[in-house]
Amino acid sequence: MKLGYGNIVPLILGLWLLISPYVLGFVEQPAAYWNAMIVGALTALSGAIGLYWSWDGLFGMVPHQQKA
Repeated sequence: MKLGYGNIVPLILGLWLLISPYVLGFVEQPAAYWNAMIVGALTALSGAIGLYWSWDGLFGMVPHQQKA
Protein backbone atom coordinates (compact mmCIF):
# COMPACT_ATOMS: atom_id res chain seq x y z
CA MET A 1 0.00 0.00 0.00
CA LYS A 2 1.76 3.10 -1.23
CA LEU A 3 -0.18 6.35 -1.14
CA GLY A 4 1.47 9.31 -2.78
CA TYR A 5 0.45 12.92 -3.10
CA GLY A 6 -0.77 12.28 -6.62
CA ASN A 7 -3.62 10.20 -5.26
CA ILE A 8 -4.92 12.51 -2.56
CA VAL A 9 -4.45 15.94 -4.16
CA PRO A 10 -7.32 15.69 -6.68
CA LEU A 11 -9.69 14.64 -3.91
CA ILE A 12 -8.70 17.57 -1.70
CA LEU A 13 -8.87 20.07 -4.56
CA GLY A 14 -12.26 18.74 -5.64
CA LEU A 15 -13.61 19.12 -2.12
CA TRP A 16 -12.21 22.64 -1.97
CA LEU A 17 -14.00 23.51 -5.21
CA LEU A 18 -17.25 22.17 -3.76
CA ILE A 19 -17.08 24.42 -0.69
CA SER A 20 -15.37 27.43 -2.30
CA PRO A 21 -18.59 29.24 -3.37
CA TYR A 22 -19.68 29.35 0.25
CA VAL A 23 -16.27 30.20 1.68
CA LEU A 24 -15.40 32.86 -0.91
CA GLY A 25 -18.96 34.20 -1.21
CA PHE A 26 -19.82 33.80 -4.88
CA VAL A 27 -23.00 31.77 -4.42
CA GLU A 28 -25.04 34.58 -6.04
CA GLN A 29 -23.12 34.25 -9.32
CA PRO A 30 -24.78 31.27 -11.05
CA ALA A 31 -22.12 30.62 -13.70
CA ALA A 32 -19.24 30.61 -11.24
CA TYR A 33 -21.25 28.64 -8.69
CA TRP A 34 -22.24 25.85 -11.07
CA ASN A 35 -18.76 25.74 -12.58
CA ALA A 36 -17.27 25.18 -9.12
CA MET A 37 -19.93 22.58 -8.27
CA ILE A 38 -19.60 20.53 -11.47
CA VAL A 39 -15.82 20.69 -11.79
CA GLY A 40 -15.43 20.11 -8.05
CA ALA A 41 -17.70 17.06 -8.07
CA LEU A 42 -15.93 15.53 -11.07
CA THR A 43 -12.48 16.26 -9.63
CA ALA A 44 -13.38 14.86 -6.20
CA LEU A 45 -14.94 11.79 -7.79
CA SER A 46 -11.89 11.11 -9.96
CA GLY A 47 -9.63 11.63 -6.93
CA ALA A 48 -11.71 9.24 -4.82
CA ILE A 49 -11.65 6.60 -7.56
CA GLY A 50 -7.90 7.01 -7.99
CA LEU A 51 -7.37 6.75 -4.26
CA TYR A 52 -9.56 3.65 -4.10
CA TRP A 53 -7.68 1.90 -6.92
CA SER A 54 -4.28 2.76 -5.47
CA TRP A 55 -5.24 1.58 -1.98
CA ASP A 56 -6.09 -1.94 -0.85
CA GLY A 57 -9.75 -1.39 -1.58
CA LEU A 58 -12.70 -1.56 0.73
CA PHE A 59 -13.36 -4.47 3.06
CA GLY A 60 -10.23 -6.30 1.91
CA MET A 61 -11.23 -6.43 -1.75
CA VAL A 62 -8.43 -5.51 -4.11
CA PRO A 63 -9.99 -4.49 -7.44
CA HIS A 64 -6.69 -4.36 -9.33
CA GLN A 65 -5.37 -7.73 -8.12
CA GLN A 66 -4.17 -9.91 -10.97
CA LYS A 67 -5.04 -13.57 -11.12
CA ALA A 68 -2.14 -15.98 -11.23
